[in-house]
Amino acid sequence: MISFISGNFQIIHSGHLRLFKFARQFSDKLVVGIYADKNIYSNKKALSSSIKVLKNSPYVDEVVTIRGNIIKVLSQIKPNFIVKGYEHSTKKNIEDKYVSINKNKCKLIFSSGVLENLENTNSTNVNNDLKIKHDHSFIKKNKLSQKNLNKIIDNFNKLRVCVIGEIIEDKYEEYSVLGLSQEDPTVVLSSIGNSSYVGGAAIVASHASGLGSKTSLISLYNKMDDSNFLKKLLDYKVETILFDDNTRKNIKKKRLRAEGKTLLRINEVNNHFINKKIENEIVKSFSLLSKQIDVLIFSDFNYGLLPKSLIKKIIKIARQKKIFVAVDSQISSQFGDITRYQNIDFLSLTEHEVRKSINNEYDGLIEIMNKLQKKVNTKYFNLKLGAAGSIIYDFKNYNSATLNSLNKNPLDISGAGDSMLVVASLALASGSNPSEAAYLGALSAALQISRTGNIPLDLKLLKKVLKNI
Repeated sequence: MISFISGNFQIIHSGHLRLFKFARQFSDKLVVGIYADKNIYSNKKALSSSIKVLKNSPYVDEVVTIRGNIIKVLSQIKPNFIVKGYEHSTKKNIEDKYVSINKNKCKLIFSSGVLENLENTNSTNVNNDLKIKHDHSFIKKNKLSQKNLNKIIDNFNKLRVCVIGEIIEDKYEEYSVLGLSQEDPTVVLSSIGNSSYVGGAAIVASHASGLGSKTSLISLYNKMDDSNFLKKLLDYKVETILFDDNTRKNIKKKRLRAEGKTLLRINEVNNHFINKKIENEIVKSFSLLSKQIDVLIFSDFNYGLLPKSLIKKIIKIARQKKIFVAVDSQISSQFGDITRYQNIDFLSLTEHEVRKSINNEYDGLIEIMNKLQKKVNTKYFNLKLGAAGSIIYDFKNYNSATLNSLNKNPLDISGAGDSMLVVASLALASGSNPSEAAYLGALSAALQISRTGNIPLDLKLLKKVLKNI
């Protein structure tokens, strides 16, 4: 279905964007016609500038110029809908003639005029990287340089990575807030769009692939519950080794959002561990894969894929093959035991996860890191502090470094930890020191939260923000 909107567009404002967004709600393609007569645009530069702005809109698929007769243009495009602002509903419109001739194929629709939130227009465009502010104090203190950081990330394409963990489908539903119901104290919402992203271990693997590493993902997937979701992983060039378990439903997490904030989350998850047959098949697959990988990342969401016995077997193989082992075991609304992971290279956790793991609410940050270290024995420990930044502890040399958050105005904080985990792991596996790894990890997290939804990182984007260091 094709929608068509026309106008002068000498000054493109938020009202135009609302109109474009309105049109896309009931069409697959939006064509915008711009009147290009000399009495409107006296010079080609101004016209070219307006066309460029229109083409950059996330809602506009095609821009055409109109010189003279608009009916001729409409006959070529053959739109199903001609969309105009509400103020035109009481006027005679030049498009009426075309609609009357093609009344069975084309309708004239007027926008509702309702003010809607436009926050999610940037969901796939990272135009917020200007919000990233480098921590120059950390850079100076730890003697970081743009040259060395670029050299580290250039080595990512030499690494072969395996990610083990649960695949999650992240769904976002966007709403505008209409107000409070007069019947009962309930907030009334109007749906304005939805989107779906790969999440969990799938986005961790996608980040690694996007940064140039050859990446494999070992996970579970119920084929009976398949919704073509895994095709995205093929697009992200992730090799998948999936085991079908019909006792488990595929994990889905839905976020209901309005005005840039998450109002409610609905999780469809599993709580039971995999059976011994699947466990043995995973060990066998990893044993074969271990001959050709450099980095193993456990992306553990504690939904039953990784029982203690499986973790022990996998880490034993990894240690024998001298594979770098990184772990993120999430404890949020679910229960988990981080001490299942022993003798690893890199551990990345939130303060809440650490305190819950050692049942300690009162000791200082370095102290709780030390106490958990005695239980798990990790070389490097990254403590995530949310908006306050992070602390990385090097237990090989017994020193720590504190890093501020590099993005103080995030659009969506989900996925920050996953991107930090991947980049810091790849950096350490490439031979970087802990301070360099921590900074690159924090920078990737800052990039990730500058957009809505889980979108894989890429090397060009990381290098772009490094230019301003």
